[in-house]
Amino acid sequence: MEWLVETVKAAPYLSFAVGFSSVMYLFDDVFLHSRESATTSVKTIPAPLQGIFDQEHFDKGCAYKKDRMAFQFWNSLYNQAWTIGSLCMGFLPWMWGISGSLIETMGLSATTHPISHAISFIFISSAFSVLTQLPWDLYSTFKIEERHGFNRQTVGFFFKDMMKQFLLNCVLSSLLVAGVIRVMDWAGDAFYLWTWLVVFVFSLFIVTIYPAYIAPLFDRFVKLPEGELRDEINALASKEKFPLSEIYVMEGSRRSAHSNAYFFGLFTKRIVLFDTLLEKGLLPENLFQDDAAEQETDTNTKSRQGCNIQQALGVLTHEIGHWYHSHVLQAFVIQQSYILLSFYLFSQLIKNDAMFADFGFPTEKPALIGLLLALGYVLSPLNTAFGLLMTFLSQHNEYQADAFAISRNRADDLSAALVRLSTDNSSFPIHDWLYSALHHSHPTLLQRLAVLSKSK
Repeated sequence: MEWLVETVKAAPYLSFAVGFSSVMYLFDDVFLHSRESATTSVKTIPAPLQGIFDQEHFDKGCAYKKDRMAFQFWNSLYNQAWTIGSLCMGFLPWMWGISGSLIETMGLSATTHPISHAISFIFISSAFSVLTQLPWDLYSTFKIEERHGFNRQTVGFFFKDMMKQFLLNCVLSSLLVAGVIRVMDWAGDAFYLWTWLVVFVFSLFIVTIYPAYIAPLFDRFVKLPEGELRDEINALASKEKFPLSEIYVMEGSRRSAHSNAYFFGLFTKRIVLFDTLLEKGLLPENLFQDDAAEQETDTNTKSRQGCNIQQALGVLTHEIGHWYHSHVLQAFVIQQSYILLSFYLFSQLIKNDAMFADFGFPTEKPALIGLLLALGYVLSPLNTAFGLLMTFLSQHNEYQADAFAISRNRADDLSAALVRLSTDNSSFPIHDWLYSALHHSHPTLLQRLAVLSKSK
């Protein structure tokens, strides 16, 4: 560990941050992106999908992927130019100065009120980020998603959602940063242990309040009505001893035609099904209808098939497989361990005058700025390596959850569901192997179908 600390301390920080960011951009957003984009030149349905994937959906998926990849290329180019430009032109110290001037207009000293200064910086920098990213988000939602039949939002709904996300992120970030700064002042040299503990408790707090207080701010949830689907899900949970407390349907169609399913909860679990996941007839037509929804929901719809009951059970068996193998707990433990390591390395850098001076802070060392510099730039190679580790682990866990579904004789149901979800979401089934290995949290459709078919 000591060699890593000394290596980091000796680095030319700004040059390193710009250089590493540029290398990763060229490798990831140019080289790998070009490999993945080239897959859209394939016009023939792969043999394993012949007969179950029609040409119309294949062509739609190809067109959607072309648009998404082109958007991703230009957006990443903009982000890279902005990253290098802002670092080299001293945007961070300028923004820090603006946030300090703001609280001084309120009668507070930036020097003696570091938490207020940090909160001011969070709100100003977040507002700037939202505004500069806004044209890209608008184009993505109302051009690309609209063109391919996925967008269900009105402009009013979009901006209301954006404002709620902005305020929630700022409030939660401010609470966390205030706690971290307070603990750093109190704990002395061993602050990394206590700041990690603050983040750990805060993470548990968010997980606890999310279903009851945060998720309903953005989406509407109703209990799955009584009927065959609910009975089958309860029977599946009971058979697997899955601690199911409730089953909800989320009005995903209010925002997008994309579909999904997930579960959440620390001890007892709640299953959430997107209404777009299920085929027509499984849910009442008026499940979410009311006057307010009719005013806000875009009338544009996209024809979809959705999953039948057995296919939905195949998907949920896969999700229960994640619970059975403790994948969520595993990921949480690994992430918390990495956060602890990051805070330790940060504790070694916070006293390093050269790091602050390189990034435009020659006379002060604000705790929040130190966190941003250390965790966002100086330790970026470590972040990249950790991200790859989590990607590989996620892919492994997806195969393991599929194997669980196979062991419960749900291979055919899961296979059919994966194909149906792929066509409904206009997912192009062909990917570059290297891009997929380094980017995708899930194995590709062809990879999963190959494993599922071997069980027959």
